[in-house]
Amino acid sequence: MNLKVLVAAPVVAFLVMANAAEMKRPEGWSWTAQSSSEAHNVYDMGLDEQVLYQGQRSLTLRGTNQTDISYSAAMQYVSSKGYQGKKVRFSGMLRTSGIDNWAGIWVRSDSVGHDVFSGDIPPPGMGSTQALSQWTPVSVVVLVGPQDSQIAMGLGLVGNGQAWLSDLKFEMVDDTVPVTTTRPAIDLAKYKKWVSQRQARAFEGPDRALPHNLELKTE
Repeated sequence: MNLKVLVAAPVVAFLVMANAAEMKRPEGWSWTAQSSSEAHNVYDMGLDEQVLYQGQRSLTLRGTNQTDISYSAAMQYVSSKGYQGKKVRFSGMLRTSGIDNWAGIWVRSDSVGHDVFSGDIPPPGMGSTQALSQWTPVSVVVLVGPQDSQIAMGLGLVGNGQAWLSDLKFEMVDDTVPVTTTRPAIDLAKYKKWVSQRQARAFEGPDRALPHNLELKTE
């Protein structure tokens, strides 16, 4: 199922957005962001107490002044023990505003820790490139390999806009449920080229760089 095709909800003119300073981050979740924007604005991530789904708070990501290969992700890891050889599904209710690239959920099963786009291909994902003014169900299914040690899942945002995820669920499903083949929309070749250039620049500069502020001065 591809929400890019099936969902053409009208863009909401205004949505209440939580103040970044007021957003708290839920326990047990980790966060990552990669900004290729010259502005280097940090993505906002946390819990939104104002945008609710049936009274439930939502997990949110928000990006401004970003490029089409900047992204952020909120993620959770669980052990693959007991799931090897089985299919698992991660699902929730998704809502977005001002999306200019992609927002949605994703899941990955492997034996190495990855950020969302650090592998050869993006993980299975389901989301939309269009604003979703109404809460919309999304789900992703992955087959856990026999040698996999962990399962990662979460909310992702590529580019600008804001995404909310609520009513999260994680469960095993039977063999009749197909695995997800759609993936987050990002120009992976362009992204990898930017990463390579950034890594090359990291080696530029003095041959013998010195550490900063060994005196531990404060501003």
